[in-house]
Amino acid sequence: RAGQEAYLRREVFQELVDRTLLLREAERRGLQPDAENVQQRVARVEKRYRNRIPDWDKHKARLLEPVQRQFEADDRLRQLEDMVREVASPSEQQMREYYDANAEKFTEPERRGVSIILVQVAPTEPLDAWKAAMEKAKLIASRIGDGADFAAIAREQSDDQSAKNGGNMGYLHRGMLNEAAEQVIDGMEVGEVTEPTRILRGVALFRLNERIPPTLRPYDEVRDRARKLWMRERGESQWQALRQELRKSTPVEVLDPALAG
Repeated sequence: RAGQEAYLRREVFQELVDRTLLLREAERRGLQPDAENVQQRVARVEKRYRNRIPDWDKHKARLLEPVQRQFEADDRLRQLEDMVREVASPSEQQMREYYDANAEKFTEPERRGVSIILVQVAPTEPLDAWKAAMEKAKLIASRIGDGADFAAIAREQSDDQSAKNGGNMGYLHRGMLNEAAEQVIDGMEVGEVTEPTRILRGVALFRLNERIPPTLRPYDEVRDRARKLWMRERGESQWQALRQELRKSTPVEVLDPALAG
């Protein structure tokens, strides 16, 4: 924990240093705060506190002065960041190269068609209720193993909202189910039914109906997304490059050893 606290202190310290350096850069570039925007924000603060603080009119100027300075600094930083992040739209070749180099960003993840039979138990129910649910699920699993129709049992006994559809939950991406269920389904063949599996809402049986492998979407379908991602990442790169440049070009003396490194 001490290590985490030290890391957090260094992160906060670095953010304060970066803010100071960026404000100096904004000043160097001649950026001035948007007076109208600042006054609107100050007015909202005044409206919020004028009836909460005694003798507000007497203390208003003193209380709002640092608030206004803060908002002016925030606006300068906003303008600087917008300016640095601004990039020209990429060429067709740049978008195509980005698409080819980042196929995972344009790939539809694996989808699994899954059905469920749920024996519902509230998370706060005592252990006996969970044991009873597990026993009921085992009996259902035994019936299915003997040839009973999964969908028919789901309609009769499942507590999930999909019961009316024979337990069919549609197509799910990985991560949409309880992790224990995900791990079981990962290794299943189409048509298989899981053993009774405890999830947050009770005890469930899952059946894998279909498995659709990951699919790379054609470039023409995701061209606009490639352009937006390219511009966003290039803008982020330029913004981080400026921060690093300012850190390197401006020596900072750290007197507290806990903040060094």
